[in-house]
Amino acid sequence: MDRPNMGSPSSSDCRSADADLLHPELMTSQTILDLLRAKFVKHPRLEELDKPSLVELYHSTILPLPQREHKKNRLGECLSKKAAHFERQKRKSEADSSTTAKPATKKCRLSDPTPPSRLKPPPTKINPGRIKTVSSCNSGGDSNEREPEEDSDDTKPNKSKNNAPESTLSPSKKKHRPITWP
Repeated sequence: MDRPNMGSPSSSDCRSADADLLHPELMTSQTILDLLRAKFVKHPRLEELDKPSLVELYHSTILPLPQREHKKNRLGECLSKKAAHFERQKRKSEADSSTTAKPATKKCRLSDPTPPSRLKPPPTKINPGRIKTVSSCNSGGDSNEREPEEDSDDTKPNKSKNNAPESTLSPSKKKHRPITWP
């Protein structure tokens, strides 16, 4: 493959040349003409074409088209649909950017009574049946004025299987017998 102006390029030169070949809009019309001649493109008035026509001819003849065809299975169909959707989005965004001159501004709603919150709700909203008692030293009042606690830790049944009964303070240990050989 013969590329003009590329004797023995370094790796960074190759990357920039490949990027230039993918974007003919950035090339001069003479460079596009040289590339079209190098690829033996036949056109009756190749030298007389203006730059937009040269770029269009470059796109139609030199740039590769996507060649990927997916299999006829479930994954292939899904990938084909995604590729088609991506192309529609791409065309839509190009059309929107070319027709819209002013940038779109996002309107914020001030009339929204409760903005969406990512914080956890307070514990009273999570478990409304459980009421915390206020200690007498914090409130400074009588101890008789406490609010009742419905599900206190004292009245909860012990659901854990591994816990020992409350009457014994330490779990009973098994005595290990030493191994003796005959």
